[in-house]
Amino acid sequence: MMKVIAAATVGLILGVVGMIGLIYWQGTTTSDASSVGIPTGPAQTIPSQSSSSAVTTGPKPTNTGTGGNATSGKSLFASNGCASCHTFAPAGATGQVGPNLADAYKSAKSDGNVPLDAYLYQSIADPNAYIVPGYTANVMPSTFGTSLTPKQIDDLVAFLASGQSGK
Repeated sequence: MMKVIAAATVGLILGVVGMIGLIYWQGTTTSDASSVGIPTGPAQTIPSQSSSSAVTTGPKPTNTGTGGNATSGKSLFASNGCASCHTFAPAGATGQVGPNLADAYKSAKSDGNVPLDAYLYQSIADPNAYIVPGYTANVMPSTFGTSLTPKQIDDLVAFLASGQSGK
């Protein structure tokens, strides 16, 4: 568990340092930065299924993850270490840190009935936007929204959408 926390912390720090570097290099501010199609704007509060807490999230993504290539997504799933934390039978993954990705359809329904592709895209690009009840924020690295291209995220979405058990 300590390795996961350490990896998440390092990922978070690297993501923040990378974003600051990108902002400095581009000469822009965070108020108009949207490198993955997620619009800027005020945060929303979505009621959690847990007893007394709420999950804070940013706006829903405008890029819905449609048009991806599931075969490429499977390779990206393997090369980005997704299997170390998530269970997902189509990838032969048995990780126990994060949610079972075959249940993402159910989570999308819990997250305000968001379309599956949009939910998956946002979960990769902005993993703290909605936390599945029973899991903890800031565990999944928040860097995938900048380290992967929108097309790569689309490919991951196509792969994950192809293996849903709750449709």
